[in-house]
Amino acid sequence: VARTDIRRLADVRHEPDVIKQLIAALARSIASEVTHRTLAADVRAVAPTVDVETISGYVKLLQRLFIVEPQQPWAPKLRSRARLRVSPKLHLVDASLAAAALGAGPGQLRSDLETFGMLFESAVIHDLMVFASAIGGEVRHYRDSNGKEIDAIVTLADGRWGAVEVKLGGATDAGWDQVVAQRYRPDRH
Repeated sequence: VARTDIRRLADVRHEPDVIKQLIAALARSIASEVTHRTLAADVRAVAPTVDVETISGYVKLLQRLFIVEPQQPWAPKLRSRARLRVSPKLHLVDASLAAAALGAGPGQLRSDLETFGMLFESAVIHDLMVFASAIGGEVRHYRDSNGKEIDAIVTLADGRWGAVEVKLGGATDAGWDQVVAQRYRPDRH
């Protein structure tokens, strides 16, 4: 990708080391809202003068190459009492790409369950996106200023939606418990 695909896809001068560092930065931020400014700061380890606009352009190129897929935020109502987060989550299209970019093998992932959980979440989101697109749906995420968060909201064209909380193992968090207990309904918020 860094050495040949970018050059073939777009007539831009690029540095393969910057692309490799960007992919590693995306892998470290997988399944989370990350800004291009944060990615640029991470990439500056190998390219001290890289700017946010360059990183934004590279992210768009990686999307065109189907290396990166954004998961857009979900806004259940036009107006909400809580301020909604509007940044997309960026996923590498295959969690194994993220693991490779991090240099993480099975042993490292077993000893770092937080990273393993983020990779697992990204893999699940990717599969949900594949299945949802087959029926004309989308997969979005939800997060508001009150700390409420849902990993995936599968939305259909007719307005129906379903919440999916991704966890590795049997752990759940308070946010999901609220969704299950119907104490928290984003569409009524």
